[in-house]
Amino acid sequence: MTSIFRYPGGKAKMARHIARIFKNSTQYIEPFCGGASVALQVAETNKNATILLCELFAPVASFWVEIIGSDNLAKDVESYVPTVADYRERKEKSDPLSVLIINRCSHSGRGGGPIGGYDQRGEYSINARWNGVRIAAEIRRAHALLKGRTSVYCGDSLTIPWDGDVFADPPYVSAGESLYKNSFANDDHLRLKNKLKKLNKKWVLTYDDSPFIRGLYYGHPITQTKVIGASPNGGSRAKSEITIYSETAMYPEATQTEMAL
Repeated sequence: MTSIFRYPGGKAKMARHIARIFKNSTQYIEPFCGGASVALQVAETNKNATILLCELFAPVASFWVEIIGSDNLAKDVESYVPTVADYRERKEKSDPLSVLIINRCSHSGRGGGPIGGYDQRGEYSINARWNGVRIAAEIRRAHALLKGRTSVYCGDSLTIPWDGDVFADPPYVSAGESLYKNSFANDDHLRLKNKLKKLNKKWVLTYDDSPFIRGLYYGHPITQTKVIGASPNGGSRAKSEITIYSETAMYPEATQTEMAL
C-alpha cells in the first residue's frame, strides 16, 4: 500500500521496487520515516519482519504510534468534512487527526496555506485531496499491517543503535530547509554516511542528485531517476534523484528503466 501522507519527495512510486530488496529481512529500519510508504510496502510483502520507524518530528511520530496501536482514527476521518475555519484551528494542534488534516489539505502537504487559499479562490478547493472513506480504509489497512511488530522512535535516529536492514530517505541537500521541518547540514549527511559504513546489513538511500552526496558515496552502486516532484514554492518540477545501495542490497535487475517513476 502507499502512504497515508502526502510529502514532497515521498517515495510512494518507488516503494514496491525498494521493498523487494527487503523481502527476506527479519528486521527493517526506516530512520527518517515521514510518510513511511516504503515501510508499509515492506510490511505488506514481508510478513515476518519486525519494523522500526524513526521520526524526529514529534507530531508525525505520534501519528504512527496511534496507527500502530489502533484503527480508531479511521472513524473520525470518515466523518470529517474540511473547512477553512477548522483548518486554521488545526494548524495550532498536534493530535493525529489534525496532523493528517493539515497534511492532506495544504499545498504540497507541507502545512502552509490550505489548498485553494484561505479565500478558496484557487483552482482547487480545500477538500481536493480529502476522501474520508478512502483515507479511513488506508488507516485500517496500515494498522493491520503494522500492529504487533512495529515500534516508533521519536528523536535523532542517528544516535540510537541500528540492528537491521535500512532504507533511509534523509533530508535532501538542495532546498532542504524549505522542504523539511528538520533539515540536514553537511555534517549530518556525513554522520549518516559513517553510521551506514559501520552497519553490516543491507541498506538503501534515496537523495537528490548532488555532487556532494555522490562524492560521499563514491564507489557504491548508484542509479539515477528523473521524477516530477513538488517544488518548494508549490506546483511541480522535473528533478533528478539518485538511489544508493550497499553492495549486498544492489541486485542486477535494478536498472534505471525499472526505477523510472
